[in-house]
Amino acid sequence: MTRVFQQHCCGKGVTQLGQTVVKVEKNGKAEHNFVRSGQITETPDLKPTGPEHRTFLVGLLTDSKVRRYLGGAVPVGALQHVLSDYMMEAQRGQSWIVHVGHRPVGFVSITPHKDRDEHELSYQFMPRVWGTGIAEASCRRVLWQIDGQPVIAETQAANSASIALLGKLGFREIDRLTRYGAPQIIFRRAAQVP
Repeated sequence: MTRVFQQHCCGKGVTQLGQTVVKVEKNGKAEHNFVRSGQITETPDLKPTGPEHRTFLVGLLTDSKVRRYLGGAVPVGALQHVLSDYMMEAQRGQSWIVHVGHRPVGFVSITPHKDRDEHELSYQFMPRVWGTGIAEASCRRVLWQIDGQPVIAETQAANSASIALLGKLGFREIDRLTRYGAPQIIFRRAAQVP
């Protein structure tokens, strides 16, 4: 038997306040929560990237939708090199796999920027969670973990979803350039007062 509950929520685990949450239970066990507007209400769980995430990372790196604005799916011949880089970031404690309901759905990292003497926020999420608020909630948690330090982000000018996300996170455009044959925008988020 499936039962559906609705309640007005105002906080914990919800990406936007004051919305109606629908909780679905199947045979007495909670299956999942979501907000009617399409926002997932489960709090994303950030786990340090480790060797156990290799299969998920391969799926993320070879997904053409995920990699559309990141230079395309990583070719099989380059996967080992890219995975090694991801594991090096993990050893420095600067990358996380995002889980929702015990399932990996994304990757977030803070690493030195390619050209600037600043740290860069990077993220990739599986299409099944696009538009749910999971990316925003995950990135907010990572930004909180770096204790309000200034950070930059770079995205293709054509990636309107990423540009919107960076705006929600308090980033502002500071520069434009061409990289990988496409126009890019660099954003900065000023240091935040905790």
